[in-house]
Amino acid sequence: MKRVTAFVATARKKSTYNAVCQFLDNLQSLGDVESEMVVLNNQQIGICRGCKLCFEKGEEFCPLKDDRDMPLRR
Repeated sequence: MKRVTAFVATARKKSTYNAVCQFLDNLQSLGDVESEMVVLNNQQIGICRGCKLCFEKGEEFCPLKDDRDMPLRR
C-alpha cells in the first residue's frame, strides 16, 4: 500500500483545497493508496523557544505544548 500526505497551507478552503481533495480522490480511485490531508491553518503550532531539550533528552520532553503531536485529520 502506498501512503500519500498532502499539506495545504492556504488559509481559505477554496480552489487549492478543492484541487487537493480532487487529487487525493483520484489517487484513491487508482487502487491501493491511503491518503491524508493536513490543513496547516487548522493547527496551532508554536515557535521553538530554543531550549534544546529535544536534542538533549528527546522530542517528548519539549516544553512547547501545541498541536505538533495531535493526530491529523482531513
